[in-house]
Amino acid sequence: MEFGEGIAPKIIREFCDSNYIDQGNYVESIIRLQEIFYLFKNEMNDEITDDELLHLMREQYEHLCFGDLDYLENTCLSDFAQAIRAGYSGYQATDGYGEYSRFDQQERWSRELYLDALKELFCGADRRCLFCVSNRINFRKYSF
Repeated sequence: MEFGEGIAPKIIREFCDSNYIDQGNYVESIIRLQEIFYLFKNEMNDEITDDELLHLMREQYEHLCFGDLDYLENTCLSDFAQAIRAGYSGYQATDGYGEYSRFDQQERWSRELYLDALKELFCGADRRCLFCVSNRINFRKYSF
């Protein structure tokens, strides 16, 4: 139980200029961010300060999750909480900024992955679509 104003005003300040929160989803987003905050404050055994957790949440929400609260909760913060419980404390020196990349195990869009997705979308079975030919992409080297 928390006495006083709670975490909501800090969440509002931290996320006030978010690219992914607008008038249409403002109330729902703030409520959900508050729920996520308390869940992970508890998951991290209160080892992390409110500001450190908020900075981490905001950074990941904007730059890795692109506004997806489920991804923030189920991937980014879950991985970070596991590291905190295992004894990681490096976040203290950075105030929570730039920390997630140390624990990120998700596959991102590399050039190879991007080309594979393009090939699947445009080439189909013949592997010599107009897109590939005009962009001099040789998909024959990729195995299916």
